[in-house]
Amino acid sequence: MAFNFLVGNNGSIMNRTVNYEHKLRSIQKNIHTHNNVALPGSVFQNPHWDVPNTLPTSRGMVLIDMPLIDVNYETAPLEIWKGTHKIRYQDAFSNPTDIVQESNTNRQYWHCWDEILEAASKYPSAVVQSKIGDVVLRNPSTWHRGSPNNESIARDMITMLIQPRH
Repeated sequence: MAFNFLVGNNGSIMNRTVNYEHKLRSIQKNIHTHNNVALPGSVFQNPHWDVPNTLPTSRGMVLIDMPLIDVNYETAPLEIWKGTHKIRYQDAFSNPTDIVQESNTNRQYWHCWDEILEAASKYPSAVVQSKIGDVVLRNPSTWHRGSPNNESIARDMITMLIQPRH
């Protein structure tokens, strides 16, 4: 699946006769992973994107989220705003330069722009519940946020960023 996201498949469903592992190994790419954890008592993050869609390097990137526990409404599921990776920031915000240049960490936790909250309220969002072994594939420019963890265990999720080298 990651190979299809990186190089495209003309809109067709994944071909099960293709050795995607071999193809993925053969393309030039960078892969980064980290543990995306929501500790017990975590609260809503601000809506944010991980990589602005204005960067040329964002083209072809894909994020793969793999939960290490079953994720339900109580264990900090992701909330995702479908289609927001295509938003033109200059159409959504009065001063997009300031918002885009803000560090992702500040946008995520401390500095929530009223304009982002207002823009996010105009798009439908979805809460992603998942089981161990499921994966969520998303564009890193898609707006999303972590939600509260009301359980007594951490919600660990491996997040992998795959980026073609071009």
